[in-house]
Amino acid sequence: VEMLTAKCEDTAKEIALYLEGENKKRKKIQSDILESARKKVLNDVDFSSDMAIIISDDNWHQGVIGVVASRLASEFHRPVIIIAIDGEVGHGSARSIPNFHLHNALLKCQELSTDRKLLISFGGHAQAAGLRILKKDISEFKKIFNTISKGQLEEEDLIPALNIDIEVKLSSISRSLLEELKCLLPHGEGNPVPVFATRDISIVGQIRRFGVNGKHLGFYVRQGDVSFKAVAFGMGDKIDALKENNGNYSIAYVLRSPFRKEANNMSNYNGMYKEDVELEIKDIL
Repeated sequence: VEMLTAKCEDTAKEIALYLEGENKKRKKIQSDILESARKKVLNDVDFSSDMAIIISDDNWHQGVIGVVASRLASEFHRPVIIIAIDGEVGHGSARSIPNFHLHNALLKCQELSTDRKLLISFGGHAQAAGLRILKKDISEFKKIFNTISKGQLEEEDLIPALNIDIEVKLSSISRSLLEELKCLLPHGEGNPVPVFATRDISIVGQIRRFGVNGKHLGFYVRQGDVSFKAVAFGMGDKIDALKENNGNYSIAYVLRSPFRKEANNMSNYNGMYKEDVELEIKDIL
C-alpha cells in the first residue's frame, strides 16, 4: 500500500526493490523446502501401504508449506500433509485429491482418538485444510490418518485423471471464445477451468525451453491451416521425446491470454497465427 500511495518516485522505487528482494527470498525458501520435502517423501513414505503423505520437519517455514503441500499432492497424487514444527507444536497444511474429503478425515481423526483430542485445532474444506498438533502426537496422527485414508481411497483414486469438457478442432478456438468463457468466472473448487481436447495436431517450428532450469516448454501447434502458440508448464523433461516424434499428437489444454506480446506481436508461425490467445497444455500424447 505504501508503494502504491507513495508521492515520491524514489520512495516507491525503494519499496518496490525491497519487496522484490523479499519475494526472491520467499521463493528460495519455498524451493529449498520443496526439495527437502520431496526427499523425505521418497525416503520415508511407504507407498505400498500409505495412501497419504504426512511429513514433518523442525526447519521448515510454516509460511510456505501450503504451496509445498499443493505441489506434492499434484506430483504424487495423494493427500499430503506438511507439518512445520516450532518448538513442541506443529503447524500443518494439507492438500487433497478428488474423492478424498480432507476436513471430514481430520474430523474422523478427532473422533478415533477417544482418550483425548489428537489435534489442537483444525479447519478447512474438502481439498485444503490447516491444523495444529503437538510434536509428540505426530506419529500417532500419521497412523490414524493413513488408516482413515485406506478406508476411503481405492488404488484407482491414486491414478491422476484429467477431465475433458469437450473435444474440438483448432479452428473452433478464437479470442471471442476466450472472452465468452470469462462468463464462467470465478473458477475454483466445484467450478474448474474448462479443458479442451484436440486430436491430430502437429508441432511446428522450434520447441524452446524457458523458466528456471528450463522446466517449461513453448511451441506452436497446427491442425490444417490453423496454428496457435502453446505453453506447457512443468513439461521441460518431455522436450527430447517431442523432438524425436514427428507424428501427430493429441492435446488437452485450457485457453489463456498471452502472458506478453512477442517482438513479432505473436503474429505467426509462417503468418498463420492470428488469434490473441494461447493454449496452456495440460497433457500431450
